[in-house]
Amino acid sequence: MSDLRELLKEEYRKKGMTINPQSLMEMIEEVMELFEGGKKDRGPAPAQQRRERTVRFPVLVPTEQSVGQYTASASEDRATFEYWMKQIAPGGDLATKIKAIDNFIKQPPPDASVAATLSYLMFIQTFSYMIREFNASVAGFLWEPFLAALFGESSRQVHTEEGDISDVIILDAEGNKKNLSLKILAPKGGVGGSFVDLVNHFAAHPNDPMVYVVIRKQSAKEGGKTIKDAKMEFFEYEISQENFFDWIGHPQVAIQKNTIEFTVPPGYVEQHGSSREGLAAAINNSPEGKIMPKGWIVDGPPAEISLGDKRISTTGVVDGETYTISIRSIEREPGKAGSGAPLTPAANKLWGDEETYSQWYELWQEMQGNPEFWQRVRGPKIKRAAAAGDPGPLPGPPFAPKGAAGYVGSEQFKVSQGYEKAVLVDPIGTINILPEVLTNTFQQGADIIGDDLSAMFNALSALVDNVGRFFLIDCGDPQAEAKKCDEKDAQNRSAAGKAAIDDADTLKRVVDERIATEFEEQKGEQMGLPFGSLP
Repeated sequence: MSDLRELLKEEYRKKGMTINPQSLMEMIEEVMELFEGGKKDRGPAPAQQRRERTVRFPVLVPTEQSVGQYTASASEDRATFEYWMKQIAPGGDLATKIKAIDNFIKQPPPDASVAATLSYLMFIQTFSYMIREFNASVAGFLWEPFLAALFGESSRQVHTEEGDISDVIILDAEGNKKNLSLKILAPKGGVGGSFVDLVNHFAAHPNDPMVYVVIRKQSAKEGGKTIKDAKMEFFEYEISQENFFDWIGHPQVAIQKNTIEFTVPPGYVEQHGSSREGLAAAINNSPEGKIMPKGWIVDGPPAEISLGDKRISTTGVVDGETYTISIRSIEREPGKAGSGAPLTPAANKLWGDEETYSQWYELWQEMQGNPEFWQRVRGPKIKRAAAAGDPGPLPGPPFAPKGAAGYVGSEQFKVSQGYEKAVLVDPIGTINILPEVLTNTFQQGADIIGDDLSAMFNALSALVDNVGRFFLIDCGDPQAEAKKCDEKDAQNRSAAGKAAIDDADTLKRVVDERIATEFEEQKGEQMGLPFGSLP
């Protein structure tokens, strides 16, 4: 139990999240998934799998500071990542890149260039490393700078302290901006996020949709076994202020409005009294009122009481007078998401009860994309709104003067998986990282780049390990306290040293045969000399 407590505390610290029943359950589910992960075979250990490949590369770990950011003087790490990734469907969007990677995994084209093959193999190694070595939270953090570097140009990861719901901002060659929020999820469960951050985003950037990129980790069969986290399905969809309710869900009820003229019959006041409440009852029971559904409410003259105010005016009525009365009802609206079912708990937390939700929806329809709507949703007390272009606070509407319940209470919005599938239908692409599949892909990739380059990359990866082993076994370092090795240490140190020498020899041979030769040929062409004529 202490292990579970520590893991929960770590998840809370990393995410900086507010603890509420929903977030607590999400953390518990994720942690329990870690505990139960051993029930399904994950295939060979990732490190073992990399070592057994025909060709392997150094492990590149994307980080927020060095890889995720783009500056005029980009870091060497960022430049290195861009060099490795730039051959993957250059200029393509995410769906195009995922499709290209999927096709390469299924069957690397035999005529692929060395540069393209190296790009695809490095992406596959780094991506599978992130997914299989780490849980969803850590993998998500690594995926953000990795995706930014994948798109290159001025694309960057968004710092947490910027107060922006975006994880990555992608800028294409034309300067068009795309705000991405990234999620790595289990096969089941809805997509969600901070309602406060999403509302703040629309208030500050009303014309910038938020694009959600969702990776769902699926299991797959290999050799009669079910391998966990073996197939990654990618989904992408935009939430804009125009389609927000399409994704979050329409209210299941709608306000129906009408205006009638009603003449108070003689003797009515003496019999029923002069209150508006009595007048409402009289309307519902009168011949004129029979056309109105049960439950319609008298708001009073529009000049007295604003739309949406639940109060009924106490202004007295007079026999024989004709009154123009605004009336409204709350009715179920056919054809909307969830029609005929109770209000979902998630929508209830965001907007309030059914009637309040319907009034928010009506206000949204009336304002037709005006960003002031989102200021009303936030109410007079803005939370974590520091983004440039933020217009500041406005009071909420009369039916919710403090703002929407979900903003006031810092709730999480959630798109149900069923509704997500009904809209998206299919993923934009799939990346298969089954161990057997990747082993085959790396074998074919090694055939494309050649035995000598494969040997060089393998020697390069091994050289670091062997040099480290040689010097980490202390057999009397003159700069440190003298220590005498035992027989086993001496044998291991000797083996590591010999292996390092062999690795270095392989590197030198391939560099001389491939790089030096090509460099000489290129230099000769630049000087207008025939190949082989340089001294």
